[in-house]
This record gives sequence, C-alpha cells and structure tokens, in this order.
Amino acid sequence: EHGDLGTLDVTALWNKDEEQIDIDGMCDDGTGKLKIDGFVSPSKYSIDLKMQLHKTAMGYLNTFTSNVLKDIEGRADGHLNVIGPLNAIQLVGAVKAKATFSVPILNTQYRLSDEDSVYFVPNDIQFRNTKVYDMENNMAVVNGGVHHKTLGQFTFDFDINTEKLLCFDKKDFGDDSFFGTIYASGNTKIHNIRGETDIDGNMTPLPGSSFVYNASRENYIN
Repeated sequence: EHGDLGTLDVTALWNKDEEQIDIDGMCDDGTGKLKIDGFVSPSKYSIDLKMQLHKTAMGYLNTFTSNVLKDIEGRADGHLNVIGPLNAIQLVGAVKAKATFSVPILNTQYRLSDEDSVYFVPNDIQFRNTKVYDMENNMAVVNGGVHHKTLGQFTFDFDINTEKLLCFDKKDFGDDSFFGTIYASGNTKIHNIRGETDIDGNMTPLPGSSFVYNASRENYIN
C-alpha cells in the first residue's frame, strides 16, 4: 500500500490439508521490523495475518486515510491482525506510535507520542483519551475515530478538548473567503459524513490568534 517496510524475508508454504498458503516472514528496513505469521486461503477467499510491530514505519496508512489525514510519518510498536474475506479486509489490534500527520481541512500538523495506544477494531480506528500535540508542543486530548467500510469510504468523528492548541493555520485566501492562525482552548467536535465536514465548537481564542475574512474581494475585515 505504497509504504516501504524494508526487505521481506518470507517462507510461504502450501498447506494441502487446509488448502491455504501458510506464511512466516519478517520485514526489516534497518530501523524497524514487522513480524508476519498467518495464512491466505484461496479456497475460502480469506486472510488471517498476525503482525508484530517493532518501530515499524507507518507510511502505508496514507493509502487508507488520505481524504481525512495526510502525510502520516512515524513508527509504531504493537500488534495488528489483517483478517477477513479478501474483498472485505479489516485491521484489528492496538499500536503505540511516534508519528506526525496533517489535517488538510485545518492546514495544521500534529504529532503523537508513544504514551497512548491507537486501537484498530472492525471498521474503526479509535482514539481513546489520546494526547495529541501541535508542532509547538501544545496538547489536546482526543476521543473518537476514523471510520471506514472494510478500509474504504472513510469518515471521522473527533471530540477534542484542549487548554491551548493551534487549531487552524492558513496563510492566504486560496479558494476560501478567510484565512488566519487560531490558537484556542475549549471543546470541539468535528464530524465528516458523505464528504462534508461539520465543526461544532465552544472555543475561546487565545493570544497570538488572527482571522481575516474577505467580505467583498475588494474589502475585508480583520
């Protein structure tokens, strides 16, 4: 999925009794490793691969989350299972990650430390009281998740609480009628359904914030 995991050393054997391909392998990129153990069954059209992550690169997630989160970079420790019928694959497990990612709608970048786990359950990637930091080390606590239908049709719901966070950072109008840099405290709920994003917040702007609205292309208020 367009994420380099290094060199794969794998043994794949045909299991005649179960009519499946038994797989035992290791990906190694020199820094991180990914241990793989399980099977792919052509006869049952199913997959069950257990993966142990040790400083494993996370770039492959960009393929699945590109309409919600972008530029995911970092490494993770934990376990993930790739399971299900081949036309409805799921990721199940929990990982702790040191990673950065961007949120296109906010034009901001954030990071995860390896303090908290991110949980993968069927059709959901869940954040449970997960601490997220902006690039100035301000912190928010995030609950919610990225929802999907067998790794497709991604949407998201996030409940974000913070005493100070860079919440929006756009330097020019572009195709919008506003831009600015906003630091804020409070609570915000962000929902994405059918390609539309709603933001419902009770936030207080903090010093260092600015917001510019273009009222008429020739005049604007600041």
